[in-house]
This record gives sequence, structure tokens and C-alpha cells, in this order.
Amino acid sequence: MAQSGARVVGLKCMKCGREYAPDEAAYTCESCGLEGILDVLYDYDEIAGVFTREDLAASRENSHWRYLPLMPVASCESLPVLRAGWTPLYEGRGLLDLPNLFIKDDSLNPTASLKDRATSVGIARAVAENASAVAAASTGNAGSSLAGFAAAEHVPCYIFVPADAPGPKIAQLLVYGATVFAVDGSYDDAFDLAAEAIAHYGWYNRSCAVNPYLIEGKKTVAFEICEQLGFRRPTRCSFLSGTGASRAASTRASPSSRGSGSSSAFPSSSAFRPRAATPSRSPSIRTATWCPARPARSPTASRPGTRGTGARRRVVSARAGAR
Repeated sequence: MAQSGARVVGLKCMKCGREYAPDEAAYTCESCGLEGILDVLYDYDEIAGVFTREDLAASRENSHWRYLPLMPVASCESLPVLRAGWTPLYEGRGLLDLPNLFIKDDSLNPTASLKDRATSVGIARAVAENASAVAAASTGNAGSSLAGFAAAEHVPCYIFVPADAPGPKIAQLLVYGATVFAVDGSYDDAFDLAAEAIAHYGWYNRSCAVNPYLIEGKKTVAFEICEQLGFRRPTRCSFLSGTGASRAASTRASPSSRGSGSSSAFPSSSAFRPRAATPSRSPSIRTATWCPARPARSPTASRPGTRGTGARRRVVSARAGAR
């Protein structure tokens, strides 16, 4: 990754503590691999001198880019045209018999998901880096979010899904114009295949599991909650979650908030997900090795995995949406 935010000073592995210069590491820690998730480090002293509550109060930016000094994007020139964030916080009167209950409505984001916060950061960085395409593995909202934002920016988009992914979700990806690869296997297989294709072709990786910058977009939901409550600290926050990235993102608001003089710590949080969505990862479900094919001259016509003998068991279909 060749671009960092204006006030990003480094990256730090959350497992071994190794630190990297902003443009040195490619997604995860070189020593720890996929388990070496990187934390984005900011110059909070510099931020505190140029970004205050008064600045927020005077801001006319009605998106999560109102927190740009606390985000890993260096220039406004690469910001996507679709607006994410600054969604309403409703008072949940009479719901669940809980007093002082508030509900954050991120369904008003461009693709109706909190995922748009992460995607907007990823697209901004991909555009700034002149990435040839963006890609991800997904079975739901993350893929739809990426496909929608990529379409608005005219960036080729590749989404890898399990072959049994819901038809309506695949239809949404195709409507946005993404190229969809149905992988013979589980989500883990789709994730592995996407990672190999991304590494081979040099596409920009939109996966919160490995890309350290995407969670920096998600943390803005916590910023907004605090600001919309008049910088009063909530007692507790609860999230609907798949992998837990959104909940983890809320903890990023705690150190980041030092830059704007807001609460010193974000409250405790909980994550809820359907029992059937519990993630699993077992070596027994992995299948054949990815055999990359030569990309077509047109990025939107590229069909990695549909040519060559090594990939026949992995990709069972590849469909491109209309652009």
C-alpha cells in the first residue's frame, strides 16, 4: 500500500508489537501473518492542535468525513462521491422497556449498511493508489457495499462468494456491475481464493480481516454517537455483528477521541449475531490450490480461475454485471 493518511505515523502489530512505517507493511504483520492484525497509529498531539469540538460544531460536512483528521486518508481529492455516515441517532422511546435507549440508523448509508463506512475509506485509498481494481470475499453486505461504491467510482470490482450464497445477494452484486466468482466451498474457501487472486493481480483488498485501514472508517459510528449525544458518554453500546469488526472498531474511538478533546474512553460494548453465523475455520474444508490465469486486457473482462486446470474445482461460475 503506497499511500497513508496525512497524520498516520505508523502501524503496529497487535500480536507481537512490531511497528512499521505507514507505507511499509502490506496489510498484515510480516512476522505474524494473518494473525498479525495491524493497528493504525496517529500523531494525536498534532491532531489536537488543529481539530477540536469547536471545529466539529462549525463543520458543514454531513458525512463521516467530518472526522477526516482522524482517518487514514491524506487528500479530499480521492474521497468517493457517495456519502457515508452522519446518520441519525433516534431515541428508542418505549422499546424494550429501556430508558434512555438510542438507535443508530445506518440503513441510510448508500447501500443501507454500516459496511459503507469501511468501504468509503477503502475506495478512497484504492483511488489514491491508482489500484487497477478492488476485490473481496463476501456473502452479504460487505460485497454489496464494495460493489456499489466501486460502481460510483468506475473502478472494476471482483467479489468471491461461496457457491451457495443467497441468490438475492448475488443479484445485488451483479446489478452494481461487479464480477462475481462463485467458489466451490465455504466462505473460508472464497476468502482464501480471493486473497490469492488479490495478491497475484495486485487488486486492492477490501477485507476488514486484513486491511488495517478499513476499521478506521467503521470507528466513525462511535464518534457520531458521542457527538450526537452532546459528547455525553453512553453507558453501553450493542452491535449486530458477523466477525465482530464493528464492535472492535468502536474501541478505536477511545484513543482516537483524544485528538478532538472528547471522552477519554468509549463505553463497554456487546456484539450479537445469529447462532448459525458463528464463524468457523477448519483445515479439512480447504480444497485445490489456486492456479492464476492470465488476466484479460480489459479488467472487467478478466475471469481468474475460469481458465487452467488448477482452478476447475474452485470456481464453479463467474458472472459479470452490466456497467
